[in-house]
Amino acid sequence: MRLPDTVRLIVRFGAFRPRLVLNYLASDVIWSYALFLLPGLVVRAVLDSLAGGRRAGLDTWSLLALLAGLQLSGLVIASAAGWYSHQRAHQTFSALTRANLLARILRRPGADALACPPAQAIARFDSDADLVGGEIVILEGLAELGVVVAAVAILLWLTGWVAVVVMVPLVAIVVGVSWASERIRRYRQALQQSVAELSGLIGSVFGALVAVRTLGAEEAVGERFRRLGEVRRRAALRDGLMTQAVTALSSQSYGIAIGVGLIVIAQQMRSGALTVGDLSLFVTYAGSVATAGSWLGGTIADWGQYRVSLERLGELAPGTAAIDLAESRPVLLERDLPAAPRLTPAGEPFRELTATGLTCLHVGGGGISGVDLTVRAGELVAVTGRIGSGKTTLLRALLGLLPASGDVLWNGSPVADRAAFMVPPRCGYLAQAPVLMTGTVRENLLLGLPPEDVDLSAAVSQAAMESDLAGFPRGLDTVIGRRGLRLSGGQIQRVAAARMLARRPQLAVVDDLSSALDMDTEAEVWERIRSRAGMACLAVTHRRTVLRLADRVIVMRHGRVDDAGTLPELLDRCAEMRALWREEADGR
Repeated sequence: MRLPDTVRLIVRFGAFRPRLVLNYLASDVIWSYALFLLPGLVVRAVLDSLAGGRRAGLDTWSLLALLAGLQLSGLVIASAAGWYSHQRAHQTFSALTRANLLARILRRPGADALACPPAQAIARFDSDADLVGGEIVILEGLAELGVVVAAVAILLWLTGWVAVVVMVPLVAIVVGVSWASERIRRYRQALQQSVAELSGLIGSVFGALVAVRTLGAEEAVGERFRRLGEVRRRAALRDGLMTQAVTALSSQSYGIAIGVGLIVIAQQMRSGALTVGDLSLFVTYAGSVATAGSWLGGTIADWGQYRVSLERLGELAPGTAAIDLAESRPVLLERDLPAAPRLTPAGEPFRELTATGLTCLHVGGGGISGVDLTVRAGELVAVTGRIGSGKTTLLRALLGLLPASGDVLWNGSPVADRAAFMVPPRCGYLAQAPVLMTGTVRENLLLGLPPEDVDLSAAVSQAAMESDLAGFPRGLDTVIGRRGLRLSGGQIQRVAAARMLARRPQLAVVDDLSSALDMDTEAEVWERIRSRAGMACLAVTHRRTVLRLADRVIVMRHGRVDDAGTLPELLDRCAEMRALWREEADGR
């Protein structure tokens, strides 16, 4: 019989750090047994000794010393070791969950968007991953349940059928909570969804503050916040009420059971069948059973949230099974972070990139089919075509940012994993709409690389940014605002170009550098890029200046290569190229 994925994940967490889990369980078991079962028996012996009834092998003072020793050792073990081992296990497994989830996301094609807005994704990495890693606490509950079984067994042995009284509410709780568990799961899922929608709206509004203010949409946005806040309030209320109802059922039923048990024991004491020590033991152990009942109700409620959180994390990386979140990998919680990776040379000099039969079809239509191309060292190969002809798809499929079939060869050798292979220092990519990080120009250019590995001056020069930097208040250390808010569109593109060039790629893949540059600036940038010895370029463009510089031009039409060759050859024989050339001259 195959265990549920939720259970298998917890088992695999234990297999990832067995020593950590054993320490956690050992401290908890010591607390549960040494601080509960044994003291209860010692107190029973003390009371019976004082009452002149049944006596243990030790005198009263020895029993009291034993009780004090148990309590003192338990205080150290439970309060210190138990708390530390619990926190360490929780944080370790939460970090492992986040690391594996991030690894799964990064394995997906880079151009595939997340299934939810970034703000929601961050919220899931925070709260859902924390809850999944913290569910290891169920092992503590199972240990406590073991204590309950032992306590009931001892009561049956010492007090007979009276112990059965404390088991009746446990059955009632299991029946009642199992009925409510699916409802709890639905309520918890609705609550998580409402929180995600509210977080997503907050992220969207902060990303479009200028648009909100210029359009006078503050009131409409505020009303949207109020509606989502009300949905979240109602979802939280339903979830909270159901959870509290389950907890109340589990705790109050045991209070009734203890009361009934005390009445029965009083009658047994009157007849001499039970002693005052037996009464003490019953009260002590029945209290633990009551605590276990409360734990059972709360755990079943939390289990519903655990399942919902697993589903939400899986949505961030489709195809990820729950068990994948416990895949073994380094977790750095108590060690220093490793040094930033060094920028190392690519090794074998680049000679030629060849793609044959490259095909990438989008679900909603469009894409590319059967594309062949070749780029050699030092060449500039331009890709041109109308909007929707497949130019950007071609670049992304070639780099592994989109799933595609076909063969790609680097220096004659097949590239099995394009997404992992076509990266710096082999390839550099400049998107049509590049993304900058909040921070300084220098931080955006380095982006984690050690400063000693990067020639920033050369990169800035090749991107034609010297005059811009001279006008910045602090040069490279100028803060550019959120995603480059303080820069113009052209400056953003050239910072991104300098960032790509700083990694010294052998092949630069550029998607329409002209989208935010005037023709003079673009021509200057391309002249400087072309002067870089040995670097090849594959560029999407429609500008005549770049097409004239190109060694070869590829004309895309309806997702296929319509023709390829030098510009003069294409203008002579390719009707599509002549039409594009005229439209560029007309400024259309």
